[in-house]
Amino acid sequence: MTFLRLSPARLRTLGLALAALSLPTALLVAPIVKSRAEKPVARRQAGTSALTMPLAVAWKYTGNFYGSNPAAPVIVGDTAYYVSGNIVYAVNLQNGSQKWRYPSDVTATLPKFVAFSPAVANGKVFIGAPDGLYALSATDGSLLWRYAVPRNAPVSTVPYVMGNNVYFGSANGRLYGLDTSSGETLGGAFRQLGKPLGVDMGGDLGAEPAFMNGSIYYATSNSEFHVIDLSTGVQRWAVRLQADVRNATPVFGGEAMYLATGNVYTCWRPGNGSQKWYIQLPDEAAAPPAVDTDGTSYIITADRFMYAISTRAKGLWKNPPRLDNRPLTAPVLSGNLLIIPTALGGLYAYDKESGALKWSYNIQPSASNPAAVPNSTSIAAPPVVVGDTLYTLSDDGTLTAFRHDAPDTIPPVISELEPEQGDYLNGRPPFHIGAKIMDEGSGLDLSTLSLKLDDHEIPRRFLDSKSPEKDGFLFRIETGLLEYATVENEGGGKSNTLANGKHTVTIRVKDWMGNELVKSWLFTVDDAIKARPRNIQPNNAPNGFGNPGGGKGNSGGGPAGGKGGA
Repeated sequence: MTFLRLSPARLRTLGLALAALSLPTALLVAPIVKSRAEKPVARRQAGTSALTMPLAVAWKYTGNFYGSNPAAPVIVGDTAYYVSGNIVYAVNLQNGSQKWRYPSDVTATLPKFVAFSPAVANGKVFIGAPDGLYALSATDGSLLWRYAVPRNAPVSTVPYVMGNNVYFGSANGRLYGLDTSSGETLGGAFRQLGKPLGVDMGGDLGAEPAFMNGSIYYATSNSEFHVIDLSTGVQRWAVRLQADVRNATPVFGGEAMYLATGNVYTCWRPGNGSQKWYIQLPDEAAAPPAVDTDGTSYIITADRFMYAISTRAKGLWKNPPRLDNRPLTAPVLSGNLLIIPTALGGLYAYDKESGALKWSYNIQPSASNPAAVPNSTSIAAPPVVVGDTLYTLSDDGTLTAFRHDAPDTIPPVISELEPEQGDYLNGRPPFHIGAKIMDEGSGLDLSTLSLKLDDHEIPRRFLDSKSPEKDGFLFRIETGLLEYATVENEGGGKSNTLANGKHTVTIRVKDWMGNELVKSWLFTVDDAIKARPRNIQPNNAPNGFGNPGGGKGNSGGGPAGGKGGA
């Protein structure tokens, strides 16, 4: 018996109408051990907050750059706690101002870079670093204690607090449990006479684990999946996977657990490790899925298509949307919305029932040092929704707060016009027209973007189109650049050389709050003028950094951004 296979085109036509396969568990997995009877799994609240679309920037705080930072911010009370590279920040939610940073000396940093989200509980902020677990005061950021791990065993999971205990996995394949007050190792299975500290996890972690219902669920690099009860340190069950485990972070919804391993998507009973169903996706999973409280899954594949899959493995969207850029982390659910961050600063909100786009925004890079602004920024950390606010951490170190009620009365800004106002040019093709269009308030609503040359409406075309229009403009979302060039000729041999005389370019676009930009400018064509080369400056800046400029984030509160830190 084989996997169900459908071509990507067929899947999109049918809305991913995949059938659940009732196959023996042994086809995909072989049991290693089983223990304990199956227990009901508590439902994970995928999104109890309700965001109102569209959103606009309320404030920004810019900290330290750390490329592809996967560590999400944690929101507790009136404070956002986050780590960017080798600095920990606490930021005031009211205005985006810094409360404290660790280390407090602005010239100091942690010895190593941190790649995991903090945990905040019991008045402490726990930071899992390569040299150990740090416990900081949530009030002022002072160091309370540090648990040093062996040199070859850096912390390799997000810390997890349960009661008065904090747990984390390490790169030596062991699970540690500590007392949150003292940092001392727990007793029982975590400290046995004559054995190394911690509990044997059965191998090195192959993907980020999940802590749920008092247990840790995780895949190891040797293609095994394990569950350990945190209170006892005893393994509940384990199975062997016959699949790639790079994105095998378990996600819970309804009464089930879901795993994306390569292009195989599986549904499990988390109480005993038995498999309910599996399907084969059109392409490999690009990131772990998001799963709603009813068990509906939302998963993005490597070709950037996004699918909604029911608890019975049926596709729910007739036309699955495709993202502009690749996702670097799992989607986040909030109410009826699916929030998706991507590379190159993309942020999207889709209706989870229909797959319709409700809002989009492109974060432009910022820096506390204006001489070292990155050329681009990506969002590799899951966004966080609390109440009516969306908090997003981009890898330039900027934490951005978005709200529907944030003021935005400024229309998009246009610059870098090509040709420039009043230019005299030769009109032979390819004749280039372009501009840079940005909106730092609520973002550009690209459904309203239009380009006219004189009275001719230029259609928009897309880089991924298999049969793009011969005549059309491109808009590069990550840079804000609109680009158009006349083609050599149209059908029937008609020349596209612009006639001598004056010509007008008109660009129209609105932001998501309805503020409209209308920009028209004139240039003159004269075939007696020699055609000149375009003045294009290649970006050769080293290490991803360019010249001063970029997004805001260095002064005051409100849309211009909270004060930057270093």
